Amino acid sequence: MQDWDRPIQDLALAQAYFRAMGCSHFHMSREYPDRYEEYRALHISAETEATWMRAEFDARLDELMHGDCPASDLWARHWHLADLAGVIRRRDSLQRLFIATQRLVSPVPSPTRILVAETLVGRYRNGHDTNSMIRLAHALGDLELARDIANIVPLFCDASEAPIGGPSIEERKGVVLARLQAQRTHLNL
Repeated sequence: MQDWDRPIQDLALAQAYFRAMGCSHFHMSREYPDRYEEYRALHISAETEATWMRAEFDARLDELMHGDCPASDLWARHWHLADLAGVIRRRDSLQRLFIATQRLVSPVPSPTRILVAETLVGRYRNGHDTNSMIRLAHALGDLELARDIANIVPLFCDASEAPIGGPSIEERKGVVLARLQAQRTHLNL
């Protein structure tokens, strides 16, 4: 990873910075405010950023599918991809992420399985589920994919322990399954 001591003066370095910061203006401005101002001075279009974001999604998805990733990191990589898919908002990206999700059912260890389930149903904030892959598939008009994602959620609830420092596994399972049922009902899945 680059240390970002050098000024950002060209598109190649701007792209590297954008992707290294998770394709997030928030992270760019928080982590390296001076570099962010230089990035903004280049007046990079939203279309260019969207292209870079899709390239980042493709690279991270390829790493998840074919890379040598410790099992304990699988949930975090999946979460990051789900976050990118929510910004990209393209059916093909979400479909490819679902294929990867199916392949994660066995290798994700028990303490982090519930984190994948929470990613699929979304986190509850400000009175609604955010970043739900089920809701995203529905919003993109792919009801079959929304159902498929909903159907895989219980497989990630099959866990015997929760991540350290949070609620019990039974409490987390209950919340996930309640959100899942609410989304199935609300979206007519």
